[in-house]
Amino acid sequence: MKEKLIQKMKALSNECRVDLLLELAKSTRPLCVGELADRIGAAEAQVSRSLQILSYAGLIVAKRRGIRVFYDLNTGDCVAMLLSRCLIGAMGIQEIENINN
Repeated sequence: MKEKLIQKMKALSNECRVDLLLELAKSTRPLCVGELADRIGAAEAQVSRSLQILSYAGLIVAKRRGIRVFYDLNTGDCVAMLLSRCLIGAMGIQEIENINN
Protein backbone atom coordinates (compact mmCIF):
# COMPACT_ATOMS: atom_id res chain seq x y z
CA MET A 1 0.00 0.00 0.00
CA LYS A 2 2.80 2.41 0.90
CA GLU A 3 4.59 1.76 -2.41
CA LYS A 4 1.41 2.48 -4.39
CA LEU A 5 0.88 5.75 -2.53
CA ILE A 6 4.49 6.79 -3.21
CA GLN A 7 4.01 5.96 -6.90
CA LYS A 8 0.86 8.09 -7.05
CA MET A 9 2.56 11.01 -5.33
CA LYS A 10 5.54 10.80 -7.70
CA ALA A 11 3.13 10.92 -10.64
CA LEU A 12 1.85 14.23 -9.27
CA SER A 13 5.34 15.77 -9.13
CA ASN A 14 5.10 17.10 -12.69
CA GLU A 15 3.15 20.20 -13.76
CA CYS A 16 1.96 18.66 -17.03
CA ARG A 17 0.54 15.62 -15.23
CA VAL A 18 -1.23 17.79 -12.67
CA ASP A 19 -2.67 19.91 -15.49
CA LEU A 20 -3.95 16.74 -17.17
CA LEU A 21 -5.63 15.57 -13.97
CA LEU A 22 -7.25 18.98 -13.54
CA GLU A 23 -8.60 18.87 -17.10
CA LEU A 24 -9.98 15.37 -16.57
CA ALA A 25 -11.55 16.51 -13.29
CA LYS A 26 -13.22 19.45 -15.06
CA SER A 27 -14.46 17.39 -17.97
CA THR A 28 -17.88 15.76 -18.04
CA ARG A 29 -16.59 12.98 -20.30
CA PRO A 30 -13.39 11.04 -21.03
CA LEU A 31 -10.88 12.85 -23.26
CA CYS A 32 -8.37 11.68 -25.86
CA VAL A 33 -4.71 12.72 -26.16
CA GLY A 34 -5.38 15.38 -28.80
CA GLU A 35 -8.13 17.05 -26.78
CA LEU A 36 -5.99 17.09 -23.66
CA ALA A 37 -2.98 18.45 -25.57
CA ASP A 38 -5.11 21.30 -26.93
CA ARG A 39 -6.57 22.09 -23.52
CA ILE A 40 -3.23 22.35 -21.71
CA GLY A 41 -1.17 23.66 -24.63
CA ALA A 42 1.36 20.83 -24.70
CA ALA A 43 2.73 18.55 -27.40
CA GLU A 44 0.82 15.30 -27.95
CA ALA A 45 3.98 13.26 -27.31
CA GLN A 46 4.44 14.88 -23.89
CA VAL A 47 0.76 14.40 -23.06
CA SER A 48 0.86 10.77 -24.17
CA ARG A 49 3.89 10.01 -21.99
CA SER A 50 2.34 11.83 -19.02
CA LEU A 51 -0.89 9.87 -19.44
CA GLN A 52 1.09 6.62 -19.41
CA ILE A 53 2.67 7.60 -16.09
CA LEU A 54 -0.69 8.61 -14.59
CA SER A 55 -2.27 5.39 -15.82
CA TYR A 56 0.57 3.26 -14.43
CA ALA A 57 0.14 5.03 -11.07
CA GLY A 58 -3.55 4.15 -11.14
CA LEU A 59 -4.75 7.76 -11.14
CA ILE A 60 -6.52 7.50 -14.48
CA VAL A 61 -8.10 4.79 -16.61
CA ALA A 62 -7.80 4.37 -20.37
CA LYS A 63 -10.45 2.92 -22.67
CA ARG A 64 -9.94 2.27 -26.36
CA ARG A 65 -12.72 3.27 -28.76
CA GLY A 66 -11.75 2.39 -32.30
CA ILE A 67 -8.35 3.90 -33.01
CA ARG A 68 -8.52 6.41 -30.14
CA VAL A 69 -7.85 5.95 -26.45
CA PHE A 70 -9.93 8.00 -24.03
CA TYR A 71 -8.81 8.86 -20.51
CA ASP A 72 -10.75 9.55 -17.34
CA LEU A 73 -10.08 9.80 -13.61
CA ASN A 74 -9.91 6.47 -11.81
CA THR A 75 -12.75 6.78 -9.32
CA GLY A 76 -12.53 3.06 -8.48
CA ASP A 77 -9.28 3.54 -6.54
CA CYS A 78 -9.68 5.10 -3.09
CA VAL A 79 -6.37 6.97 -3.11
CA ALA A 80 -6.89 8.16 -6.69
CA MET A 81 -10.38 9.36 -5.82
CA LEU A 82 -9.12 11.27 -2.77
CA LEU A 83 -6.32 12.88 -4.79
CA SER A 84 -8.74 13.90 -7.54
CA ARG A 85 -11.05 15.45 -4.92
CA CYS A 86 -8.08 17.42 -3.56
CA LEU A 87 -7.31 18.64 -7.08
CA ILE A 88 -10.93 19.67 -7.62
CA GLY A 89 -10.84 21.52 -4.30
CA ALA A 90 -7.66 23.28 -5.37
CA MET A 91 -9.43 24.65 -8.45
CA GLY A 92 -11.64 26.87 -6.31
CA ILE A 93 -15.36 27.28 -5.81
CA GLN A 94 -16.10 29.01 -9.14
CA GLU A 95 -14.55 26.23 -11.20
CA ILE A 96 -16.31 23.55 -9.14
CA GLU A 97 -19.62 25.28 -9.82
CA ASN A 98 -18.78 25.22 -13.54
CA ILE A 99 -18.13 21.47 -13.37
CA ASN A 100 -21.48 20.80 -11.74
CA ASN A 101 -23.42 22.82 -14.34
